[in-house]
Amino acid sequence: MKPATARLQVVKKQLPPKRPRRSKLRREWEAFLRWNAYAVGFVAPASMIPQVALVWQGHIVGIALISWILLSLKSTLFAFWGLERRVWVVAFKEGLQAIANLLVLAGFIYHAYLK
Repeated sequence: MKPATARLQVVKKQLPPKRPRRSKLRREWEAFLRWNAYAVGFVAPASMIPQVALVWQGHIVGIALISWILLSLKSTLFAFWGLERRVWVVAFKEGLQAIANLLVLAGFIYHAYLK
C-alpha cells in the first residue's frame, strides 16, 4: 500500500485535433450534395415502380432471377451497413431499393413457380 501522503499524478487529457474551418462555398456544396443524395434516394426506388407493376402483372419474360437475387442481397447488405455506420442517406436509399428489388423478385417467383 502507498502511504496516504503520496502525491497524485495529474494526467492531462488530450483534446482531439481541431477541425479546420470550412468556407461558406464548401458548406453550401456539401448541403447541395446531401439534399441531392436524398432526392436520388427517392427517385431510384421510384423508378422501379414500372418494373414491379409489370412483373406482378405476369410479364416475366427476360427477367433474370440470379440478377434480382444479387441486387436484393446487395441493397439489403448496404442498408444494414448504412444503419450500422449511421450513414442515413445510404441506409434510406438502399433500404427503399431493397424493398423494390424484393418486390420484383417475389413477383417473379410467384408467376414463374407458384402460379
